[in-house]
Amino acid sequence: MKARSEAQGNDKQESDGLIKYKMTTRKFPAIDNMAFKQLPVSQGLNNPKAKETERIRAWWVMNWTEGQKLIEMLPCKPSLTNRVWKALVFGSFINLQEFAYKNMVDNVKYMEEDTVLQTADNGVISVKKCPRNNTFQNISEWLLAFKSYMDAVLILYENCEQELNTYRDHINELCIKYEFLAVLGYDENRRIALVMNRDSTLLERNIEVEGKNFDATTAKRPKYEWRRANWADISWYDGKEICINFNKKMCPDEKTCSRVHACIVCRKLGHNEKSCFRRNFKNKQISNEKRPAEK
Repeated sequence: MKARSEAQGNDKQESDGLIKYKMTTRKFPAIDNMAFKQLPVSQGLNNPKAKETERIRAWWVMNWTEGQKLIEMLPCKPSLTNRVWKALVFGSFINLQEFAYKNMVDNVKYMEEDTVLQTADNGVISVKKCPRNNTFQNISEWLLAFKSYMDAVLILYENCEQELNTYRDHINELCIKYEFLAVLGYDENRRIALVMNRDSTLLERNIEVEGKNFDATTAKRPKYEWRRANWADISWYDGKEICINFNKKMCPDEKTCSRVHACIVCRKLGHNEKSCFRRNFKNKQISNEKRPAEK
């Protein structure tokens, strides 16, 4: 009888035109965007995926008062402030630090601790006192925050699941080639570019953003590659300078060079950085330890 009454209630909701929630294999249910009445038509967009997302976004913008109630009525959802929900709904840029675990916990702890200020024209300004952790230390922290970000976005835009999964894998792969801080800057600029160009998705490459964040200085060096001494310290004992060209490979002005042809690592004559025993000693020691003992 209970199941029958629930089914009748669902039928009544459908007949009344209420928005339905879809149960998914993910952590949270999704709002059924197909149940929206009269999704706006997006004009001037050529990308099919971007056009679909923009139609849903336009509905949220035009019906934010109703949409906010839908979010509040969600049976299960992340603990986010109304400001963050509105940014997600409107497709605005948002700092992923909002979805870091510590900040998510702070959202719960300080949800009601607002300072209300009265303005001259009888308006109200609400100031939230909530501590923020502003830096990701590594890719693991970023991935956890992005997972929470995905959980919230897919409640509103279920059609973006493949796009977000692909982008997450893309960022993870970039961390193999480049330093994490460079990848962090790339992610921020990439998502800003998405907001500035609605006719695009995170599935396409953005050459301009890549060129802005990645170059030879941000590329990761192999772990086995030896790190040279600081090139800034090239002083010799009598005030002269050590020849950098000699240490790199060879000096083209060997006979007329005014600099000292000495090793920049051990400060000895007769060999360059590449041939320095101090550089090779550690690698040789490691190889000897791995060699099986002779019987």
